[in-house]
This record gives sequence, structure tokens and C-alpha cells, in this order.
Amino acid sequence: STLLGSCVAACVYDPERGVGGMNHFMLPDGLADSGTPARYGVHAMELLINEVMKLGGDRRSLRAKAFGAASVLNLGGEQNVAARNAQFIREFLRAEGIPLVSERLGGNQALMVKLQTHDGRVMLKALGGEVASSAARADTQFLESLRHEADEARTSITLF
Repeated sequence: STLLGSCVAACVYDPERGVGGMNHFMLPDGLADSGTPARYGVHAMELLINEVMKLGGDRRSLRAKAFGAASVLNLGGEQNVAARNAQFIREFLRAEGIPLVSERLGGNQALMVKLQTHDGRVMLKALGGEVASSAARADTQFLESLRHEADEARTSITLF
């Protein structure tokens, strides 16, 4: 299970073999067109897919569900962060040939997501109040740490 705000959770499972898993990621914003933001999502998705396959999943049978990308932060450009997260997961799955069979992306409510890994069933609960505020605070802190990492990566110089 995971608690989502503007982040995305991808649930990848193989219904024929009864294995699956879920990740939770956010792409940083405000970066150059070097593709740096997508690296976070690509890395998260590759780890998830590889782990499901290690558990016996067959890549040809994989299915996906995606949740999150809600506008819960009070940051400038936050809708862009959520929208980019949603766009990324849709495009990644399409490019990898993994059908996205269900999604709840966007909106403005935090979500609690619980995945049953053996059959891919997902239970969702929209959250409000202090739990949603907690999710928004966690997203804000995480986004700021990603921005800091991205800024450091852009300004670092490697000498050979």
C-alpha cells in the first residue's frame, strides 16, 4: 500500500502467474530538456518490471494500473508536476507494450492505494483532512529534495 498526492504509483502484475508489485515515484520539474526528469520514472519502472519478472512474471502477460498525479501541493507549477507524472506513466507503458488496464490519474485528492499482488486488484480510498495534508507535506519535501539533486547534477563537472 502507499499514500499518494502528486506522485504516481504504478501497479504491474501478471494475472496468469499471480505475481505483481507497485512502485511510487515523482518526476522533478524545472529541468533542461536533457531527459533528466524521466530518468527517475524510468528507473522506478525498470526496477518494478524486473522484480515482477524475477518473481516469475512473463513480460508478455504484464498488465498495469496507475494512480495519483493529483494536484495537492501549494507550489508554483505543481499542476505541471502532477501532469508530467501522469503523462510519463502513460507514455512509458505504451512504449513498453504493457497495457494500462485501469487508471485514476489527476484530480485534487490524495489517495490510499492497496494492491493485491497475486491478482492485481486495487483498493482505493480518497483522503482528506490531516492525512491529505500529510501527503502534501511529504510530496513537497520529496519534490524539493529531487530539485536539489537535479540542480547538483546539472552543475557538477566531471574531469577526465
